[in-house]
Amino acid sequence: MSKKHLVAGLLPLAAFVHAQTALAADETIKVIGRSISDSNVLDIPANIKVITAEDIEASGATDLSTLLRGKSGIEISDTNSGPVFSMRGFGANGAHNTLILVDGRKLNKFDLSKPQIDSIPLNNIAFIEISSASAGVLYGDQAVGGVINIITKAPTQAGGTLGLEVGSFDTRGGNVSFAGPLNDDWSYYVSGSQKNSKNYRDHNDSRLGSILGRIQFDGEGRQFFAESSYYDNTRFYAGSITKQQFEENPRQANAGSGNDYSHEMTFANRIGLEQQLTDGWILQTKLISDQTKTNGYLWSSFTRKLESYSGDVQLENSWKSANGNGKLLLGIDAAKSRYVYSANRGLKQNKLSLYSVLNLPLSEGFSVTAGGRSSKVEDNVRDSALYPQGEKLEASASAAELGVNYQFSKAQRVYARIDQNFRFAKIDEQAYTSPGVFGLKPQRGTSLEFGWSADFYAHSLSVNLYRLDIKDEIIFDSSAPTPINGSFQGANVNADKSRRDGANINWTWNVTQELSTGLDYSYIDAKYTAGKYNGNRLPWVSTHSGNVFANYMLTPAWNIYAGASYSSERYVSGDKANQIEKSDAYWLGSLSTQYRLNDWSLMLSIENVTDERYSASTNSWGGYYPGDGRRATISANYDF
Repeated sequence: MSKKHLVAGLLPLAAFVHAQTALAADETIKVIGRSISDSNVLDIPANIKVITAEDIEASGATDLSTLLRGKSGIEISDTNSGPVFSMRGFGANGAHNTLILVDGRKLNKFDLSKPQIDSIPLNNIAFIEISSASAGVLYGDQAVGGVINIITKAPTQAGGTLGLEVGSFDTRGGNVSFAGPLNDDWSYYVSGSQKNSKNYRDHNDSRLGSILGRIQFDGEGRQFFAESSYYDNTRFYAGSITKQQFEENPRQANAGSGNDYSHEMTFANRIGLEQQLTDGWILQTKLISDQTKTNGYLWSSFTRKLESYSGDVQLENSWKSANGNGKLLLGIDAAKSRYVYSANRGLKQNKLSLYSVLNLPLSEGFSVTAGGRSSKVEDNVRDSALYPQGEKLEASASAAELGVNYQFSKAQRVYARIDQNFRFAKIDEQAYTSPGVFGLKPQRGTSLEFGWSADFYAHSLSVNLYRLDIKDEIIFDSSAPTPINGSFQGANVNADKSRRDGANINWTWNVTQELSTGLDYSYIDAKYTAGKYNGNRLPWVSTHSGNVFANYMLTPAWNIYAGASYSSERYVSGDKANQIEKSDAYWLGSLSTQYRLNDWSLMLSIENVTDERYSASTNSWGGYYPGDGRRATISANYDF
């Protein structure tokens, strides 16, 4: 399907779908990012989308994957073990090239396990920043295709929320949160959630729970918080099925997956201090610990332990001049991690980074952003089969950024930006390389982009064009020489060069005070540019994807939402030769209605309205992982 055909197909649907409210020219949306003080979106030379708590509530979404699918070029794949978000064409490797944070805590792990986002209740989220751009200077490792920054609520006023939901596939869930002041300066916040479901496929039950407690201090020139959280996720694995089985009955499980499951338990702690040093300088420090234990069965029983301790210190200076607001950010971050898999593998990793970013207004409306980061990593690898004596591997990488931003007015701006990015090999990727390869090289990339955005009358429109060149991309190659004593065919390798040329278009229209509608469209041409597969398309990357939406407020208390997301056909995961039949394109529609009565809100939502049969992940071995069928959910929330 061509780009013009997709847009032509999207526009007629805009009459029955939801959009985020277009911003008026004088409204200010604040972006936290890595900056301590807030920044206006229009001051940042990057493609950034902000989804507020009001947007989340209006959408009727019941989880993050439904909320974000098709927005800002986000593609979602799922092997029925939880969603993986990919931005800017990384397909099956999206989990390691799209950085996901919750309140500054990186969910991306230092091993190959994917970020666990299932246990984040949507009603705990204050807003989500989506930067569909490389962010190697600000965030470093893994911020290649983009960054999804989730900021949770931190209320200080007395009150809380109680929520219950029931739905298809024996889904039952509940959440509670409450907060209040301890005195004039101190406050607390506590939340908990549990969601159990048998899910769409057989032998794919999930039990997802979380508990979080936070105390915070907000005084004159000083802020402090301490937070502890626990996440408990159990999921049974249905496994892949063949194409014939998929066509006959997509809900069936693989006959050999009857014992497969995982139980993951994560304890996370964060403490942070923000101190005003002088009128212009602010100091911020954070310490984070993550401890995850996973046990389960996948071909055989396994136990895995991951421990990660990280910290960062930031200094920021902000100033005002006749040309506008300037900002200087200086920082250092470090992480120490340990991985133990059963009794035959022990891995350690240490990271250290220095970074700085300067935003300098040169004239009214015109500013320059420049920055740099230097990082190094040390891996200590011990594997009873491959590295019985242990191996010490070291690598380093750097990134630089230069951007310009020009605001014609409060409602219109253009920007250009070049940003370098990198990804270090995961600790278990280093432990499974071809004979003679001792340490994978860091993956490196350069992103060049141009953008324009404007708010006029009742419309908001943004256009972003980009080119992302990647070399030494770290992937698993089933055709690579297997490590000596390796247990399965293939190895982790540095792949040939690739290029991703793309465009993002976002348009919203406030038709009336009650009705808003819009479109989010992404185009990407992702190809290898060297080596054996030069000119071939990268697998599991849709050329076209998007989302259309509309929101109608019947009364101040009654809201109706409808939306649809699209993914075009694509080569299956692992098909670098482009020889296997493509995975089909598909549309997924959603409908919801909400009614609010005083402190109560009731919602009915339906996802995959047409019960579309589609594969959420397909690989070159012929394995299909069916996506969910039609799912209905009824929920009730009470604010107290």
